[in-house]
Amino acid sequence: MSASRTSRSRAFTLVEAMIVVILMSIIAATVVPALGNLDEARRGAATDEVVRLLTHARALAMASGRPGGVAFDLASGSAQVVAITSSGGAPEAAADALGQPERPVLLSDLYSGVELVSIIHGDGSTASGTVWFRFDGIPQLRDAGGTLVGPFSQDAVIELSGSRTVTVRMGTGLVE
Repeated sequence: MSASRTSRSRAFTLVEAMIVVILMSIIAATVVPALGNLDEARRGAATDEVVRLLTHARALAMASGRPGGVAFDLASGSAQVVAITSSGGAPEAAADALGQPERPVLLSDLYSGVELVSIIHGDGSTASGTVWFRFDGIPQLRDAGGTLVGPFSQDAVIELSGSRTVTVRMGTGLVE
């Protein structure tokens, strides 16, 4: 009797095959929406990173009494905290907590699929450049060499892919 059982080949029944198909459908239905949420989470994290950099630059300017800002490069999709450390000096990478120069943050490397789309500066110009803060945290306009140009005439807006924006308020320097 046992010889006949081992010689017969066993196949899936129709019920077993249907159960597998149903389970696979349930798994697919739960995974596909989660992938869409992943893209949204990346955009949110990249936006939070830009807010963090701007807030850090503002706090740096207020703590040091010297201009600090974030240099945005649209071509490379990078952002870097910069400072003017001496009177009349040119902008340079700000020092981190260990005294080392801050490295540029490449948003597309950290957050796959997220890009720096555009920047509207406090004077209405739209190009790569730096959002500067003065000693009291109020935003100000400076040229590429770090020379003071004047106050903001409007809010600055940094746009990332997925219609995410970060705004720097002209009157207060509030980053939102």
